[in-house]
This record gives sequence, structure tokens and C-alpha cells, in this order.
Amino acid sequence: MAEINYRTINTFSTIPVSVNGVLQVDRPYLGLNTSGTFHKEVSKLYYKKITQKWLHDDLKSLLALVKKNKEGKIEFIKSYSDYDTSKLDILESNEIEQRIKYLKEHLITRKSVKKIIKKFLEKNKEYSWTTIHKAHKELKRTIRKYYEKVVEKALQ
Repeated sequence: MAEINYRTINTFSTIPVSVNGVLQVDRPYLGLNTSGTFHKEVSKLYYKKITQKWLHDDLKSLLALVKKNKEGKIEFIKSYSDYDTSKLDILESNEIEQRIKYLKEHLITRKSVKKIIKKFLEKNKEYSWTTIHKAHKELKRTIRKYYEKVVEKALQ
């Protein structure tokens, strides 16, 4: 069996994998699409993308799912009518980081990211665990909808 070096899976643009010292991308015959370890690493990569990058720009609307209460603590909004993305651009960076931290502690987990990716791949057969890096726009949309639905259900 080929030796897989997962330490090379550390970029935000592609998902390269070094197999026996040779860089491999989009090679489903290597068994990576069924490798639980590879799924875990890909999920970890996307968890980092979401929490370190996408929540600051493309998924910034998720920050409106939480707000600062009267005591200055971050909490989930009380009703969906409180969901207002128009004020996100005027938030101070400190509050943005507090909201991201809260979402990481209470909503966005590596386990939920893996679940989202699995569902996404089941619906979008043209992608796989090794080619998901080609589906950023679609995956971001799926991630946003998933977490918005989770909060919406909790508010009902």
C-alpha cells in the first residue's frame, strides 16, 4: 500500500496529497475517497477555512445569527426577525472575533463540517473528497444554508 503523507494537506487553494513522495491530486483510485483519515483531514481543513477566513467575508452573514446582549455577552438571536446582516459591516473587529468564537463553541464544529461535506458530496456526485476544492462557491452556499437552518429550527 502507498504511504500517504497527510501533512501536505495544509493549503486553502487545493488539496494536494503526497504519495510515496509524488504529489497526487484528483486520484480516486488511491482510496482517498473512502479513507476516514483523509475525510477527517479534509473536514479539518474546511473547518479552518470557515472559522479563519470565510466567516470574515463570504460567510459573514452567519455572524448575524448571534448578537451581543445587554450584559455584553454574545448569544444566539432570540427570533429570526432579529436576523439583520446590514449592521455587520460596522462591527468592531473585537466583536467579530467574539461572535466567531461563540459560533465555534456552540454551532460550527469539525463534526458538523464533516456532516455538511458528506451531504454535499451525496447530492453533487460530480465532486468527491479529492475534488471538493473545485466546489468552493457551492460548498459555501451549502454551509451557510445548513447553519441558518439549524438556528432557525432552534428558534421555533
